[in-house]
Amino acid sequence: MTKAQLAEEIGAHAPHVTIWFHPETYDKHGNRRADLPAEKIADVEQILGNRAITQWLVKRAVLNLMEEYQADMRR
Repeated sequence: MTKAQLAEEIGAHAPHVTIWFHPETYDKHGNRRADLPAEKIADVEQILGNRAITQWLVKRAVLNLMEEYQADMRR
C-alpha cells in the first residue's frame, strides 16, 4: 500500500501521511514534523491490520508510570 492509498482510505492528505511516517523527527530546517493525530490512529491500524501504534503508546505510558512510581519510592 502506498502512502497516497493510505491517505485516501483514512481521509487524509497524502503529504500529511508522508510527514507522519517519516523516520526523522525534525526536517532539514530544524522544524518538528507533525505527529499522527490521535483520532486517526484506529483508522490507520485498521487499514494496516495491526495495533503497533497503540501497543507502542501503551508501552510508553507504562514506562512513564513506572518511572513515576520509582521516583515516588526514592522520596
